[in-house]
Amino acid sequence: MRLGLDARMYGPAGGIPRYIQQLIAELEILDTENEYVIFLRQENWHDWEPKNPRWRKVLANARWYTLKEQFIMPRLIRKAQIDLMHFPHWNIPFFWAGKFTAMIHDLILLHYPSQRATTLSPFFFKIKYWGFRRALKKALAKSCAIFTPSQFTKNDLLKNYLALTGAAPTPETENRIQVTALAPSPLPPPKPIEVAPLELSPFILSVGNSYPHKNLEALFDAFLASTRLMAHVLVHAGNRDDFSVELQKKFSANSDRLIFIDNPDDSALSGLYANAQAFIIPSLYEGFGLPALEAMTKNLPVAAANAASLPEIVGDAALLFDPTSKNAVKNALEQIIFDQNLRTELIAKGKTRLVHFSWQNTAKNTLALWKNCV
Repeated sequence: MRLGLDARMYGPAGGIPRYIQQLIAELEILDTENEYVIFLRQENWHDWEPKNPRWRKVLANARWYTLKEQFIMPRLIRKAQIDLMHFPHWNIPFFWAGKFTAMIHDLILLHYPSQRATTLSPFFFKIKYWGFRRALKKALAKSCAIFTPSQFTKNDLLKNYLALTGAAPTPETENRIQVTALAPSPLPPPKPIEVAPLELSPFILSVGNSYPHKNLEALFDAFLASTRLMAHVLVHAGNRDDFSVELQKKFSANSDRLIFIDNPDDSALSGLYANAQAFIIPSLYEGFGLPALEAMTKNLPVAAANAASLPEIVGDAALLFDPTSKNAVKNALEQIIFDQNLRTELIAKGKTRLVHFSWQNTAKNTLALWKNCV
């Protein structure tokens, strides 16, 4: 069969881009039977080159979540004569009537639809939110199969299925939604840290974007409230956007203890993981929480919010805490640094936990479901 992958988000930064990157890398090794057409944008056109003649790439120069993609993508997919198209997110074109599968990573837009979670004007936010609901409804109702990275996200989809589609989920619906876990990616050798405070002080690391559901403001407040952590620095590494800029301005008086690393590449990220004393993920909502597993690969003790998918992903290999309680966050920060027995235990459990996740398994499960579809 000829399979199509929407890889316009392909790249190393963030959950969805890394999912696409690693899925393609594993499928190129695993699948020796099928043909593949990879749709890329101009920005990432040269980031991937096919390694065998059964794989080829097609330029699809339209940003995701735009009106342009609604017209360009169906035409390009039809022209490529795709038997089954895979979309790595919920942005399925309205005018695509062919067979497809989709990965639904989370329902953040459904649970956090407020203006505070976007930089768009109220008018354009309403249009985007309407488009999200329509695209998600199509994914749920028309897809051959839906992948979710966690049981939590699958349960979330089923719980909101009636509200999203107007119909109650059936046993067939539940069978179409398949949990296919992600995995930590191999990181390159660490780049030396060149941020002065980090060369002098031990630090705790947080990784990800700065959207409100990431709960970073509460994390920063809890860290600054701890008198036991006065010798430590808290580092947040992630994309520079309006949300991170707003946080940096709000906490500018504490810039000696709260360090923002904007847009780190994989080598810089590897260096941060390698030199941190601990890792914390305080999110109120995550569909998977990949950075927690990445931290485990670097032998870091992990503290994770006891919320959404995080307990499912980290299992007993992380210190769980209530992300809505400032004292609970502060206590978790202090425990993960000063309780040496706990640190040793979590590092050992992290190594065991990682055995459950691999991109090879992700690719195998994905390919098996595609074969059933076609």
